[in-house]
Amino acid sequence: MLIFSALLLPLTVCSGQIAEGSVLEKHRLPLREVRISDTLPPPARTVRVWLPPGYPDAAPYPVLVLLDGQNLFDALTAYAGEWGVDEALSARQALGAAVPVVIGVDNGGADRIAEYSPFVHTEYPSGRGAEHLDFIVQRVLPWAQDRFALSRERAKTGFGGSSLGGLMAVWAGLQENQPFGFLLAFSPSLWFNPEVLDAPFQNMPDSRWYLAMGSRESSSDSLQVLQFDRNVLDPNAGNVLELGNRLRRAGYGPARLRVTVDPEGQHNESTWRRWMPQAITWWLDAPPAASQTDP
Repeated sequence: MLIFSALLLPLTVCSGQIAEGSVLEKHRLPLREVRISDTLPPPARTVRVWLPPGYPDAAPYPVLVLLDGQNLFDALTAYAGEWGVDEALSARQALGAAVPVVIGVDNGGADRIAEYSPFVHTEYPSGRGAEHLDFIVQRVLPWAQDRFALSRERAKTGFGGSSLGGLMAVWAGLQENQPFGFLLAFSPSLWFNPEVLDAPFQNMPDSRWYLAMGSRESSSDSLQVLQFDRNVLDPNAGNVLELGNRLRRAGYGPARLRVTVDPEGQHNESTWRRWMPQAITWWLDAPPAASQTDP
């Protein structure tokens, strides 16, 4: 008989590099149901949970699930510099503004490209995005909502990432019955799976989108061939502008869609760190519901 386990592996509480007063917990969650074995550990993924200063005083908190969890909070674990999520949100909270609990899901290292691509790319191991999104929606989010003092309102539940993680955020936002009322996509690598732009943009879930792209994302100046608002753009920025156009044609007006092109933005963590406070402000400091009806 097969016995399956949804075992939560041991917890570590991290500190040191984290903003004063906040807490970063590190957990290991099974990637899937597995047969209990005395010799093989269950395949699992590190999930980092950032709790703001004073938690749980302001419960229930909005929740933001972000990909590439290694890069969000701590330069010691980041690939090329951290996003500084904890510092940005702590500074925002100190001004009296609401902040979310942040769930950072680590990438799978060598499996990152495959897990962060919804469609197969001919040159790379890819196409396991649906499986990874299921892990986040079916395992990570319910686990976090049961364990922490989180809002269960869709409008206060967000998902996001950068680069291929941004591609995943875009694709997730286009899925039926997805639980996220806020999608954050920084420098989404739409070039990797342009099939995403062929998705039907009608009858989509009611969400708010924050899309951002830099105009200096390519390493070669020769690739910067597009013009927008008198700025020379990386051609990938054109993909983001087209995504914005398709969302607008589907009925997304200014209250539900923000498309930002940063003239100085590059494809790196320091740029995404700079964009983060603006995205959170746009999400959580939204105008009253009565004024959010799009024309």
